[in-house]
Amino acid sequence: MTDKKKKKFIKNTNILDIVLITNKESTYSDILVSVETCLNQEGPEPNSVIIVVSAELDFFELVAQLRPEFKDSKVKPLFVKAFESDITLLEKIDIGVSKCQGVYYSVFNIGSDIPTNLVAIIHSMIQREDKTVMIEPEEGVDGLTVQVHAHNFLAGNNGGAISDKIKYMAKEEGNEGFVKQWIDQE
Repeated sequence: MTDKKKKKFIKNTNILDIVLITNKESTYSDILVSVETCLNQEGPEPNSVIIVVSAELDFFELVAQLRPEFKDSKVKPLFVKAFESDITLLEKIDIGVSKCQGVYYSVFNIGSDIPTNLVAIIHSMIQREDKTVMIEPEEGVDGLTVQVHAHNFLAGNNGGAISDKIKYMAKEEGNEGFVKQWIDQE
């Protein structure tokens, strides 16, 4: 694919899935704010919004309340239940990523700040540099953006954090350009 065709493909393709992680303290209003931010992106829309529903929350009630928010949008809502209450954040991320259909995913905990231009930033970054495998936040997981294929190839967070695995892979292959920092993208 030529650079011109690739840029046109990226520009016209919803390449990003947003994975929202709930916890037992998540309220409907907090979740709704995060969903609305995902649905009201400046520029391109995400491919889908995947909501990982914590074991302590009422899954069916949450789905019933949130599904109407997506009715006027092309963004696909995907809901997945984390059945065990003692699973880790990294395990919840893997649960969410298992539903990804886009090229990249970005993870956010409910209640964290999601950039209103998140999808545009990712699109722009990929158009500039097609070798990016991961964009790493300064701290934590909010904003962690990873190629879905790389996540699956490296068995996700099984046996270690996906971010550590990708940094190790980039170093071993002598291509530390695979990893970007969010601070570089804003």
